[in-house]
Amino acid sequence: NHAQAFRSTWLAFCIICTKVVYEVRSLKRQSGFTLIELIVTCVIIGAAAGIAIPTFAVWLPNYRLKSAALDLFSSFQQAKMMAVRANADHSLEFDTTNNRYTLKDADGVIVKTVELSQYGNPGDISFGWGDATKNATDSGGTLPGGPVTFGASGGNSATFNPRGMGNAGYVYINNTKNASYAIGKESTGLIKMRKWKGSNWE
Repeated sequence: NHAQAFRSTWLAFCIICTKVVYEVRSLKRQSGFTLIELIVTCVIIGAAAGIAIPTFAVWLPNYRLKSAALDLFSSFQQAKMMAVRANADHSLEFDTTNNRYTLKDADGVIVKTVELSQYGNPGDISFGWGDATKNATDSGGTLPGGPVTFGASGGNSATFNPRGMGNAGYVYINNTKNASYAIGKESTGLIKMRKWKGSNWE
């Protein structure tokens, strides 16, 4: 994926340089630019791109993961708000096999579906805890048996009742760099988002 991004960026750079060469040649007499000056400019731009692309390749996966985490946090808030307004249970159901989750009303009607594959390429963002070594609850402890932990049996559905309360738990998402976020709620309805910082969830 990073190689594809590099090739695309480099191709765009070459196309731009080719176009600039053509334009400068056609305006050479009026502008006073020489081909050597243009080549030097292109070399400088290429060197800058060589520095920027690796940095971008490191930054992009974490940006996509954070975007997915923020959207999931917002979906929790949306489910809670809709449950209170409709005076009926609403739930978020997590499909860890297909890397997606759905927001459903009390009748089981799907309000929306979010595919984790929309955050980059398929597999870039998925359910999991990456490099984390303990669970995201306040007490910590060992990691759960799966990336979604709602209900005593570790169910895959987070439910809000008309009072905005419901079963407690967390859902974990990670990227290909093993960075991870935990988004969840307490039985009181308090919604939380935490990021793994190497030794603790913060």
